[in-house]
Amino acid sequence: MELKIIFPDGSEYEPLELTPLGDNLYRVEASIVPMVEPEQFIRYQDVVELELKSEREGLFRRIVQPSPYQTSMHAIRPVVTCTFAFELFSHRLLQTGGHWELVFGGLLMVHLKPGTDFDLDKELDQMSRSVTSASAL
Repeated sequence: MELKIIFPDGSEYEPLELTPLGDNLYRVEASIVPMVEPEQFIRYQDVVELELKSEREGLFRRIVQPSPYQTSMHAIRPVVTCTFAFELFSHRLLQTGGHWELVFGGLLMVHLKPGTDFDLDKELDQMSRSVTSASAL
């Protein structure tokens, strides 16, 4: 389900993909990276409490359970996501149960599943070298 989220300060975010869990609890299926108020940084797979105002709007109350995923951000040129190197990176990440999002057009958010042996630094370096080599041709 998708809802517009309204924060206590009146700021809004829409639409946010959520999975209902019952008792006003929802699992977040995409991150919210606010321009201000870092305590409102809601990450992929956080469980949040919302008070529904309507079928399309919910008031944010709190993060009930933080995401178990380890999240990191990396600057990336948006065109990189259209390359074969990124497709391979994405495939390997998803195979380990990880997840990625592109925010603000140039920040790659990577969510690693706990206990994974995915070497993010190595993968990003390999992708960067592949893209750089391809663009030199």
